[in-house]
This record gives sequence, C-alpha cells and structure tokens, in this order.
Amino acid sequence: MYRTLTSLVLLALSTPAVAQDGPYLYVTYFECDPAEVAALDAVRTSTVNPALDAHVATGSIMAWGWISHHTGGLWSRANYYVAPTLERLMTFHDSWQVQIAGLSDARAVNQRACPRHVDYIWRQIASSTGREAGNRPATGASTYFQCGPARLGRADEIVRDAFAPILDELIEEGALSAWRWHGHVMGGAFNRLLVLDGDTHMANLRAIERFNDRIAERQERAGTEFSEICAMHQDYMWNLQGSR
Repeated sequence: MYRTLTSLVLLALSTPAVAQDGPYLYVTYFECDPAEVAALDAVRTSTVNPALDAHVATGSIMAWGWISHHTGGLWSRANYYVAPTLERLMTFHDSWQVQIAGLSDARAVNQRACPRHVDYIWRQIASSTGREAGNRPATGASTYFQCGPARLGRADEIVRDAFAPILDELIEEGALSAWRWHGHVMGGAFNRLLVLDGDTHMANLRAIERFNDRIAERQERAGTEFSEICAMHQDYMWNLQGSR
C-alpha cells in the first residue's frame, strides 16, 4: 500500500474501521474534449446540479458530486450519486436517466464534450465518517486498484485493521478531511478504490507521504502484503467542482 500510494508524487490511534454494507455509489467517468469542458461545467452548474440538489432535499439520494481532473489518467470528469442501498441507487439511476433525457440541452452538451465514458458501481466498505461525504472539501486523491480476486477479503481486512488507524490519526492531526474505501460491484477493471479528501492537493500529497512513512514504520508487513494483493493501480487527483 505504502509503495503504491507513493507513486502519487513520483491518525492518538483510533478503533479500526467497522465493516460497512454501503452506501453505494454510481459513478460515470468521462473522457472529454478539453475545448468543450468549460461549456459542460457551465451547463452542469446552471441545470444539472440544481436538479440533483432537489433529489438530495427529498431524500432520493444521499449525496452527489461533479469532479474534474487535476492529475492522473485519461478520465477528465466524473459524475457520482450516492444512495444507502443498491436497490435505492438503481431505482434513482433509472429515474434520473429519464429526467436527464428531458434536459436535452444539457445532455447534448455532455455528449459533445465527453464522447467516451465508463460506469462503475461502488460499495463503501469502510470510512472515517461511516458514510459517503456530501459537502466535500475542494480536492480529493483517488487510487483505483486491481486486486487479486481470491484475496479481496484480506485486502479489506488490512485496510480496516492496519491502515484505518493511521488514516484516522492523520484526520485528527488535520492532514486529511476524510477517507473512504470502496469495493467494486459493477463496471470496469478496477475492483477497489481509496478516496482521500483534503483542503488542497499539496496537503493531500503531504498526508500521503506521512501515511506511507507510518505504514513503513508500524505496519510494514501489512503494507507489503497489501501491495502483493493489489499490485496494479491508477492514481488520480480530482477537483471538486460541485457536491452536496
């Protein structure tokens, strides 16, 4: 773990995180034309985000977010929404597809700006807060892992038992705002996701460096085992364009 997270640049100890069954996230990751994304962000702000705000207000979803690429791979924008169960997530997703089809201008701008996308459904397994954050800080760092399917459960144990206390310690110190560990339900090749939130990208990078150092000092064996299970990854740094 400490080896893979170090590549982004190149918490008193709390009770280990408790296993969770949700909430669930539906995330669409887009590859976009840089010349078109400003128009897309504008239509999101004026039309789409207020519609999602209304759904949070009525309880249809717990939270939503629109995030933009800062550093990392090919995805340049991502949209997500959060519900407490998989059933409620999919019910909302189906109704939202009908609603967004009615926002024809917004849909046309989205399709023109971002012709390629991939969908994922994630289940939150463990976190600092016990739930997906709504109003998040300005920046986030995400590491998308490809882990050996036969040992996914062990990877989750390592995160909850060995890594979570250190991440919580960093939150208590003010180095991070929140962390979340997600498992794959449906989508592409990545099957685990670690999300770290902080005030700035530089603050996140410093927190990751401190995390790596503490894993090496306190949990080197667990860190090595995790790196063997989840040997492939992709790092992203995201700007939070809008969230609720």
